[in-house]
Amino acid sequence: MRIPHTYRDSHGTYYVRYVIPAKIRPLLPGIGRDVRKSLKTKEAHRARLTSRRFVALLDRLIGEFELSEYRDAAFYVHLITTADPFGNEVRIERDDPAEEISMYKELHHMWASEWADTPHASAKLASLNADLLRRDRAEQAKVHTTAEVIDAFIRDKRAALRGQPMKELRSGLELFNHFMGDTPFNALTKAKLREFRDAVPRLPARIAHNVKLKTMSFPELLTVTEQNGLKRMSARTVDTKISAVRQLLKWAVETTDFIREDLSGVLKRKYVNDTDNQATSPYKAFERQHLKNLISSYLYRGEIPTRMRTMSPYRFWIPLIALYTGARLEEICQLYLQDVVEMDGVLMFRITPDDDEGVGKKVKIKTLSSHRSVPVHSRLIEFGLPEYVRELRAEGQVRLFPDLGNDNAKGKFGFDAGKWFGDTMRKTIDYEKGQGYCFHSFRKNFIQQLQNVTDVPREVRKALVGHSVGDGDVHEVYEGEYSPAVLKANIEHLKYDFLDITGVSWADYKARLSAWKGLTGR
Repeated sequence: MRIPHTYRDSHGTYYVRYVIPAKIRPLLPGIGRDVRKSLKTKEAHRARLTSRRFVALLDRLIGEFELSEYRDAAFYVHLITTADPFGNEVRIERDDPAEEISMYKELHHMWASEWADTPHASAKLASLNADLLRRDRAEQAKVHTTAEVIDAFIRDKRAALRGQPMKELRSGLELFNHFMGDTPFNALTKAKLREFRDAVPRLPARIAHNVKLKTMSFPELLTVTEQNGLKRMSARTVDTKISAVRQLLKWAVETTDFIREDLSGVLKRKYVNDTDNQATSPYKAFERQHLKNLISSYLYRGEIPTRMRTMSPYRFWIPLIALYTGARLEEICQLYLQDVVEMDGVLMFRITPDDDEGVGKKVKIKTLSSHRSVPVHSRLIEFGLPEYVRELRAEGQVRLFPDLGNDNAKGKFGFDAGKWFGDTMRKTIDYEKGQGYCFHSFRKNFIQQLQNVTDVPREVRKALVGHSVGDGDVHEVYEGEYSPAVLKANIEHLKYDFLDITGVSWADYKARLSAWKGLTGR
């Protein structure tokens, strides 16, 4: 579907195009018929959001120019031509700094009048005037809350950071703002930062997703975590939160005069105590009853409920592939048909960026050791995986799960599958959020099942799941990869004898799917 006000260049990058109304073009000399800006993305989802923001900004500026009865044309020409699609403050640049500040204050006054009676007006004004705060030393000398300084910092970073990096930055700074409370930003001390640094590794995980935890103060969070034995933030999350605050502090002293001393050294990574976070894994293997609930569900048994709005082949295959390969969700969801290939007589899954068929393969591999080939377990062959692959090739498809795209907030093929499993299948399998169970639990089941087979060496298990093999000794330098035959012989030791998989097949699923479509008209 075409995105309004946008077009794409020969490289696939989106641009936004805003057409200046014909009646006022003569009143805005130098602008021309339209304003065009690169959105710096090839993803439709991001282009849609960014272009909407840009068009809304220019609509407002054009409206203000008309309401001013077309006065200060040069002023509005500059605002319109320098408008930023990424939400950063409009830049005003003059040879005379005093003139710049005067123009910023004029703009500030105009917007302040417009928003005088609206909720959160002070927060809006603080974020809109990032450039004014950054350039005007008199403004910086005033007492500002941590929230106001964070707003200015975020606005300054929007052009360079988008997507997940910006989300992580915001999350870390929201936590810091919660810690600071009403304390003015320029009252920040090294002692206060040490207190924050030492507290973060002791905080519970996923605070933002828990209504009760979100309303608690820092001391209350620490007490509840200790008394109730709540799962703490992972070492990576702790590092991300603290790194966000370090960036804020460096910006505050290097780019502005909000603070006079660089306090970021207090938060260097080496000071973060994460030993408690490394002691245990946050994931649990599914219990036997969980897996029995899965295999006895409508995905593999009986009628598909008519209440289901959609059904897709990935829902049948992804849990089974995870159970019999130990692969990560994204590794499975991004597979291409060329990744299901016979190697030395063994049918294998290839987890690799190699594009042998030249179809423009797009994959993300977590680590160097994650590049690997995993034998297709005999159970998956019995379930009908080769038949499924042949059907897709006959249709002219190139990916194993063409219904899954990466046009989403995280740019991952497993985004929709992860949401479906975490929301819908969680209830079917019967586990609660926060207990340590999730799609990654299949990976732990796979590893633990093979761990209990004495004939499967630890190094082979690590090779199958993409963990680094060996301890870096001299002998390892001379070793190569395990052959498909060796990997196949070992993976076939994997058995789930407690599961009744009688009748589970792709052919049976298609028959039940056809009946469901007949009943629902889908």
